[in-house]
Amino acid sequence: MVRRPAGRAGATAKQTRLVMSRSVADPLLIQQAGAVIELVLNRPDKANALDAGLVEALLVAVARAANSGARLLALRGEGRHFCAGFDFSDLDQQSDGDLLHRFVRIEQLLQALHHAPLTTLALCHGSALGAGADLVARHPSPRRVGGGGCGA
Repeated sequence: MVRRPAGRAGATAKQTRLVMSRSVADPLLIQQAGAVIELVLNRPDKANALDAGLVEALLVAVARAANSGARLLALRGEGRHFCAGFDFSDLDQQSDGDLLHRFVRIEQLLQALHHAPLTTLALCHGSALGAGADLVARHPSPRRVGGGGCGA
């Protein structure tokens, strides 16, 4: 079993900073500690399912990270699950075009992660389903570390 340390090893309080997020209500929290950028999927009430807002926030964050000079981009999910995949909760309110656009944007996100010029790491726990599993598997050299959970 791998446990995450309580503090950020190798970074002082001055070096750790919240980069982009404005509140805990944001769908994506972004922190940077030295050469490490952490993206936190922050929709725990929806098992971090990918709605349009979260997908767009991830695309912007990955592009910024790729151009930041950071060496590591870590993704993790807040709450009990890493990511439940595509958010179907508003399916009846979306047009076919809206849904197609979100599927295309998710594929663009996966491509951006795959081709990012920095090491990417998915800290997976709980469940990773559908596009959430793709976030874990889409890394150029996926490595799985852990002692349970993250059924994909």
